[in-house]
Amino acid sequence: RFTLAACIATALAASSLIDCSDDGPWTCEIQGCPLPSVSCEMLAQEEYCDSPFSEMWNPAPAGVPAAALVREHCPRACGRCGQPAPVTCNMLRLNAQELDSAADLAAKLVQADAPVYAILTWFPKAAPTC
Repeated sequence: RFTLAACIATALAASSLIDCSDDGPWTCEIQGCPLPSVSCEMLAQEEYCDSPFSEMWNPAPAGVPAAALVREHCPRACGRCGQPAPVTCNMLRLNAQELDSAADLAAKLVQADAPVYAILTWFPKAAPTC
């Protein structure tokens, strides 16, 4: 099974190099929207590549999970074509300082079904380039 999984992962990575296209544009009917539709190029220009769609739309555009990051649907505009993202860029983000207690933090970590990246408020290191 490991060999098959490795082959599939390699094939997916190779196909991302060949077919790297952006989704959208998405209609924007909320108050304050600059235009009736917003493209990946616009989102990238405004530096939203590392932001979830829920930061701009409520609800998220049709077919886009609210937690999805813009760069996941706009790889070309966000400069991600052919570049694997650092591991921390694909991990669930958790800002521990927004939790009420250490017990809440522990509960979130135990409930996580995937690796969790603690946002930099807990670490003095530089942010990963995503």
